[in-house]
Amino acid sequence: VWGVAQVALAVGVSFSSGSDTSLLRDALVEQGRGEEYGEQEARLGRVGLWSMAIGSVLGGVIGWKLGLAWAYGASVVSALGALGATLAMREPAHTVRGELPAAQLTASFSLLGDGRTRWLFLAGSALMLLVHIPYEFYQPYLALVSRPLTQAEPALLSGAHAALALLLGGWVSGHSVRWSARMGVRATLLLGVCMQGVVIALMGWWLHPVLALLLVGRAVPMGFARAPLLQALMKRIPGHLSATTLSLLSLTGRLGCAIWLAVLSQLVHSSQAAATWPAISVQLLTSACLGAALLLLLGVLGRPLVFTPPLRSGEDD
Repeated sequence: VWGVAQVALAVGVSFSSGSDTSLLRDALVEQGRGEEYGEQEARLGRVGLWSMAIGSVLGGVIGWKLGLAWAYGASVVSALGALGATLAMREPAHTVRGELPAAQLTASFSLLGDGRTRWLFLAGSALMLLVHIPYEFYQPYLALVSRPLTQAEPALLSGAHAALALLLGGWVSGHSVRWSARMGVRATLLLGVCMQGVVIALMGWWLHPVLALLLVGRAVPMGFARAPLLQALMKRIPGHLSATTLSLLSLTGRLGCAIWLAVLSQLVHSSQAAATWPAISVQLLTSACLGAALLLLLGVLGRPLVFTPPLRSGEDD
């Protein structure tokens, strides 16, 4: 049953990945508001993260009072509500229809022949990989920190911590496009990767309640970089290829994270040892080294590229 659930989750993620962003852009273009895409993406990123924060609090309370099975039940109710909202939407008009899957993939890969698109794709994949590492380790980290301090239920503690992180990340997301306009796309994404690497390094270096509190900033790097990344990519992706290309970006980052976690598992001798601080520390510090290598690679590859400011509708790059 668990395996079937995981497959269903993966299929659901693959269908929604890229489609939500493409729907937003197509709807804005149809209304003659294409130049608003970046700001609207940033606002929706804020709403999404804040909604997840509410869900984290509710899930933590439900898991604490009633059990985790009830939290899954609440997620089903939420998913049905989202399905109803989606069915009420109207599909924007399309000037170019998508091709069959093989042709779509071929056309999307061909976009990577452009140096700036390729760099943005690599930066997005690196961010996707790195942002999942604190997510995988913060619960055992919190469990180790809180063990001598409190008897609070893990579900409640994790939910509250996640909510604070998402609230902060949502606030940053709402301002990200304006900050990126001042800093430039390349600097924004490099800083996002750098911040994520610092979060991972601090987690691996120090086990302390103070750092556990500071880890509420773990959602900041993605909130800071996501909307500027999508805005820059959407300038270079035709509308009929956007959903496929962004889905490939998500797949690359998630697959890279899965492979990296498999590599990290070889550093741990047993399942019992995996939950100890020495095992968690060495995996996080090794991941921080990966983050530094990715930052260096992006810095070298991005140095000769020029990223123009966001374009208005009808302008050429």
